[in-house]
Amino acid sequence: GDLASNTAAHAAFGNCLIYTASYVGTGSSTPISHTFPAKPFLICVLETDSGYGFLALQGAAIALVGNEYLALTWNQTTATWYNGGSAAGGMDYPGRSYRILALLEKEE
Repeated sequence: GDLASNTAAHAAFGNCLIYTASYVGTGSSTPISHTFPAKPFLICVLETDSGYGFLALQGAAIALVGNEYLALTWNQTTATWYNGGSAAGGMDYPGRSYRILALLEKEE
């Protein structure tokens, strides 16, 4: 490829926003929903003490947390995750801190 086509291709790489947030687990055995300022196409949630967490692409129905499955649902700018059998596997262990990192769609 020539310089012009490479430059055009590289310009497309900057088309997302990096977003961070945090929450504290409650252990309530209810789904956790997070609404982002724009549509997320990749989210990562990590428990800050252990590093336990998951990575999910927009539209994925499940993610793996350790050796447990986490159910995911997506609605525009909101992602919801849930594991009814385990607070740790559901990323909702009581009193634990969680960090969210997401790549969001950027308005062109």
